[in-house]
Amino acid sequence: MNQAYLENGYVVLRNFFAADEIDRLKHVLLDFHHSWQRDNGKFYAGTAVNSAYFTSKEYLVESQRIALFNFIGTNKLMKVVKSVFQSEPCFMNTQFFNPVNPALKNYWHRDPQYHLSIDEHKSALEGAMLYIFAFLYCVNLA
Repeated sequence: MNQAYLENGYVVLRNFFAADEIDRLKHVLLDFHHSWQRDNGKFYAGTAVNSAYFTSKEYLVESQRIALFNFIGTNKLMKVVKSVFQSEPCFMNTQFFNPVNPALKNYWHRDPQYHLSIDEHKSALEGAMLYIFAFLYCVNLA
């Protein structure tokens, strides 16, 4: 895996999680997303490309948040992370990319690109390495 990351900048693990692991996670994520949409429906339908901060206390109960953190920090996943990266992982945030407005492109971005100057951005990139874990799963959100 480390070699694939060094060559490509990413690693793809197909069917890494069992169906029951995915189902448990799916229910929590859908609960979050539907609750988030109730407060952000106009924004989501118009300009948003993502809902974010799944692990915040605003839209999930404690048991759901714990389920997410348990998934994120599972030994199975951490074994992969540690096989690819030398430094200890650190959790940053969670986002769900799925624009409902077909005119919007589904894009990934780094928030600092919007509020840092060029020099500040260069300085930030010289600090700790930031690695992105993308969990790709197609689900009907209706």
